Amino acid sequence: MYRRVVGRFAALPIVLTVACGDSGVTEPELSVLLTKIDAGIRHTCGITAAGDAFCWGWNRNGQLGDGTTTDRAVPVAVHGDLTFSEIKGGGGHTCGLTPAGESYCWGLNLTGQIGDATNVDRNAPTLTTGGITFTTLSAGGTLTCGIAVGGSAYCWGWNDWGQLGDASQSTRLEPVEVDGGLTFVRIRAGNFHTCGVTDTGEGYCWGRNTGGQLGDGSTTSSTVPVRVDYTSALTDIVVGDQHTCARDAQGAVLCWGRNDSGQTGTGIGAGPNVPTPVAGSRAFRHVAANGNFACALTLVGEGFCWGSNDLGQHGGRSPTLCTETNDLGQITSQFACSSEPVQMQNPDADADGVSDLFFGSLTAGAHHSCGIGLDGLTYCWGSQEVGELGDGISGEARITTTPKRVLGQP
Repeated sequence: MYRRVVGRFAALPIVLTVACGDSGVTEPELSVLLTKIDAGIRHTCGITAAGDAFCWGWNRNGQLGDGTTTDRAVPVAVHGDLTFSEIKGGGGHTCGLTPAGESYCWGLNLTGQIGDATNVDRNAPTLTTGGITFTTLSAGGTLTCGIAVGGSAYCWGWNDWGQLGDASQSTRLEPVEVDGGLTFVRIRAGNFHTCGVTDTGEGYCWGRNTGGQLGDGSTTSSTVPVRVDYTSALTDIVVGDQHTCARDAQGAVLCWGRNDSGQTGTGIGAGPNVPTPVAGSRAFRHVAANGNFACALTLVGEGFCWGSNDLGQHGGRSPTLCTETNDLGQITSQFACSSEPVQMQNPDADADGVSDLFFGSLTAGAHHSCGIGLDGLTYCWGSQEVGELGDGISGEARITTTPKRVLGQP
């Protein structure tokens, strides 16, 4: 298949409830304040200031960590008495970092992404083996990575494209150190490639590069880190399916890689294989990416998104259409997209259609997005097929194209 382009954050009050089908919920059972959230492919998780973890959405492999494999359209508590300093959603798994630096993961473990030396799925937090003390984690599609104390990077899970960075293509059931002796401060694991930022502000990527997503000016895949071709210091880096975005010290957001849905934000045309500023010349303070889209926040918290908007993950309408074609060049489908940043909207938008909703951070799933607003509320938007928006509703055809409050908030 081929695609072508044609055409205000703070602590969040969430009331935990139990869904009653697609049409309603019971009375609130518990109120919690989520201070950090992260979206997986089709689920979302968050933690409170005290470190208690909650998840909602798709749970086929136990990625919600509640001891079941039942999808949840409202937040449910992660099983056990662990507390976490951060939580990360992956493809079919989730990982949490304890205050002591221990990695716990749960959910799908087909390729060893839990890191417990097995291929057994886990529906509750399971300790990653190796005794490594981590400072941060990143859960990708079917792999997990983390930065250890001292800055060394480790990855585990699927490695067919070299996305673990250990100079091999061997899947690993336990953490292995990323090759090269680099000192990292940021790391992001995707589906087919992984990227990080070093303590000197340099970007490095490894894994699949067929779309130029490694950013080294080539389309040659690599099983070890290669330097991103950008001279200014980077402060963060995020990865989508086959594209990558980063933010530099001046607030510019740059993207590179596959661009068939406009996901590099650089306009219509072939995707760049080196970092290229997204259209609009805005300064941003936060960037997120997943699937075939990306979003960013301006200095005051305005949300902008670009790329595929097929299920409303931009939080608003898109000005163009993308087409998907088969190997014969025949159009098989069309879907909403944007090849440059478009400001998201909300149900209370001003008369001119511009949103008055401001954010402090955003997180992107494959077809949904979530964020905590400066008004103290958490919002999600996009696909709600398996409850990933946390509003008590799920169903195959359900899409929300504007930010919607997670269930139970004032």
